[in-house]
Amino acid sequence: MTAGAAGAVAVSQLAKRTPTPLFAIGQALTPVLAGVAVPAAVMGVVTRRPALTACATASAVTLAATVAPALRRPTLASGVAGECVTVAHANMLYTNHRHARDAVTCVLATDADVLALSEVTPRQERELAQLAAGRYPHRFSRPAVDSHGLAIWSKFPLGDVAIQPLVRRPGIVVDIEVPWGDVRMVFAHPDPPTKWRWFRQWEPSLRTIGELGSSPGHPTLIVADLNATRWHPAFRRLLDGHWRDAHEAVGRGLSTSWSTLGLVPSFVRLDHALVSGRRKVRDVDIVALSQGRQYVLASFVDGRARQVASRDLEEAELDGSGRHEPLVHEHLNRIRTVDCKQLDFVGVRSLP
Repeated sequence: MTAGAAGAVAVSQLAKRTPTPLFAIGQALTPVLAGVAVPAAVMGVVTRRPALTACATASAVTLAATVAPALRRPTLASGVAGECVTVAHANMLYTNHRHARDAVTCVLATDADVLALSEVTPRQERELAQLAAGRYPHRFSRPAVDSHGLAIWSKFPLGDVAIQPLVRRPGIVVDIEVPWGDVRMVFAHPDPPTKWRWFRQWEPSLRTIGELGSSPGHPTLIVADLNATRWHPAFRRLLDGHWRDAHEAVGRGLSTSWSTLGLVPSFVRLDHALVSGRRKVRDVDIVALSQGRQYVLASFVDGRARQVASRDLEEAELDGSGRHEPLVHEHLNRIRTVDCKQLDFVGVRSLP
């Protein structure tokens, strides 16, 4: 059965297609299936079953070839200095009512220059306004009672801001007027491909995100819970068109950001910082702020390179008292689909 699943996913990878939601889930497991295909091939040899040996071997080779580009050597920019702007993105989990203040506190603890919040609700926005205490005077918010809520709060002035339809869910394209020149951010949270009603919107949404980011304009960063992995053909087409995954650029192509429920280990990265192919990445990492919660920092430096500073921490201290606020809430245990319904990733300039 395992060899059959690996074989089916291998064929879909060769065809560069994701025909069904089940294949979308299987493709997200490509590195895992590549690994399990190897012992299946060995078993075929031991038990003298040539069909199993051939199928498992071919699957392992095909899936390993799919994974290989994520293992490229890092290509870091050197000698880059200057002012930077930090962007913190967080999925606020729209069902998180009881712990809304805790979630907002965790986001504000990053002290990022720009907060890009998805699944933000009216209650969470009220908490944010109360706790931020004027730290983010430039705001563009579209809260919602479902998963479509978006908000961008900034210490720097916001220039042109546009709501962009991504087939079903909205996205935001915003110019941030930093002192050393404007930067553009494409902020999105498309549907996951795990159900048919979402699956049909998923690939067109990724395509639209890429088109928005690569249109003429200021230096651009895509920051998003894309609900897509490196192993999905649609995501690879996005990269091939104009973008590079910042994690791959610094040798962290196999880093993960989901699952964060604690029921199973984190095994896939759905959350991405993408940079233009003509620009350099200085550094990038995923930052674990609390009990496996995954975050990533994205910064611009001088408009010419993207800098992502990294920490590997189990939790972040939120005040000077030594007290730590966990990001884990009981609501996370209610997740039913392969969708990041938590604080997906947050950019930080410094941690307390």
